[in-house]
Amino acid sequence: MTSDDTEHLVLTAQSLLRNPNSLESFTRDLARRLRWWLLSTPAGGGRATITSCFKLLVGFGPHRCGVFSAGNGPAMRSGVLGLCLHRDADPLEEFV
Repeated sequence: MTSDDTEHLVLTAQSLLRNPNSLESFTRDLARRLRWWLLSTPAGGGRATITSCFKLLVGFGPHRCGVFSAGNGPAMRSGVLGLCLHRDADPLEEFV
């Protein structure tokens, strides 16, 4: 079993590999993957993660689905972006 952080890191990497040059396409692709992740009834997801993904599922856009959380999920997911986009700070900042 893996954590939701690990699963979301993989989803982020998959979305980035599919959409490395378009922030809009990357965002839509990642949102789609997160919806399907939630529908798979994952074990061990944190409350903020489940809430945010549920908001995506019921129609909130990717830029409106976030929730306040003291968790480390965003930091866990953003590492792959730094690894892949480290050569140019502008796209890296946008994708993060």
